[in-house]
Amino acid sequence: MRVISAKDYQDLSQKAAHIMIDEVRSHPKAVLGLGHGWYTDRHL
Repeated sequence: MRVISAKDYQDLSQKAAHIMIDEVRSHPKAVLGLGHGWYTDRHL
């Protein structure tokens, strides 16, 4: 795990975007699982 410091939300968003871009460019067939924080029991 890496801890990334940012000065504000905009800076954090830019850093996250660059991480994602670098990952996709280096592994074009990568499967990205993006958590959305939503859960419901109807899918059980």
